[in-house]
Amino acid sequence: MDRAPKSVEDAIRKAIEAVEGVRAVRGVRVRRSGGRLQGDARVTARPTLSIEAAQGLTELVKAAALEVEPELDLDLCWSRSGRRATWWSGCMPWSTERGASTICTT
Repeated sequence: MDRAPKSVEDAIRKAIEAVEGVRAVRGVRVRRSGGRLQGDARVTARPTLSIEAAQGLTELVKAAALEVEPELDLDLCWSRSGRRATWWSGCMPWSTERGASTICTT
């Protein structure tokens, strides 16, 4: 897979940061895979966010990212604000209309 231009990552980061409920974006990576873009982002939200609220926030974040890059398949790794999560620890798949997302429970 080839890395997408830095400007794409920056635009996606700004779109995610603008979503109400997102406290911080800790990282965004985007790569080209065939004719599509594959990306992942580490995002923090309030520590008391319920699973249902996390699902809704996931949909809002994905919609914001898709407005910037319509060919993007985005995986999200959520962590509670104030706690540092490793990229993979505590992550579980979350099914969405466009494919799998990831929610970290750390």
